[in-house]
Amino acid sequence: KTCRTSLTLLDKYNIHTRASGSLKQHSYSLSSVQNEDLEKDVMDAFRGVYGNNFKRALVESCNSDGSKIQCNISLMFNKTESTDRLKVNYTCLSSDDDDNGYCLIPPKLVVEKESLKKVEFTVIESDNKCSLESLCSPRNDCIMKGPKFHCECKKGYSSIYIQEYSDIGTEDICV
Repeated sequence: KTCRTSLTLLDKYNIHTRASGSLKQHSYSLSSVQNEDLEKDVMDAFRGVYGNNFKRALVESCNSDGSKIQCNISLMFNKTESTDRLKVNYTCLSSDDDDNGYCLIPPKLVVEKESLKKVEFTVIESDNKCSLESLCSPRNDCIMKGPKFHCECKKGYSSIYIQEYSDIGTEDICV
C-alpha cells in the first residue's frame, strides 16, 4: 500500500539557501548530497517506526520558510498502516526542559511536534507505482513489471548498479 502525508521538518538541510524556496525530488537545482541526506533521514526514521512493514519513502516536494520545511512524502508499506505509531509520545523524542516545538524521530529526523499531531495518511489506490511522479530520477523511465516497478536508465545513460527496494521494485542508478 502507498500513502501520502505531509510533515514539517527542521531545515537542517539548508534547502532555503540552495533552492528558491522549494525542493522537488531529483531536482537539478539541488545538490545530490542534500537530496540524499533528506531522503535517507526520512527512510531511516520511518523504517525505525514501522519496521519490516515499511518499504520506501519518496520525498516528493518541500517548501521552506528559511527555518523549517513542509514536505509531501509518499510512503510504501507491505500492508496498510495507521498514523497511530507516529502520534505516540515515545516515537518522537524531546527534552521536557527544551520545548522548542520540535522532536527527534531516531536516528536523525527532526520534526515539528504540531505537524505530527495532524499527520494523516491518504491511501493511493493505484497499483501502478509508476504513477508516483517522483518514483524515478529524471535519468530513468519507470516500467511496471507485474506488481513491481523498475526505474530503467534512459537512452544515453548507463547503469552503475541496481538499487533494490525490498519486494516493491528496483532502480538503475544511472550516469
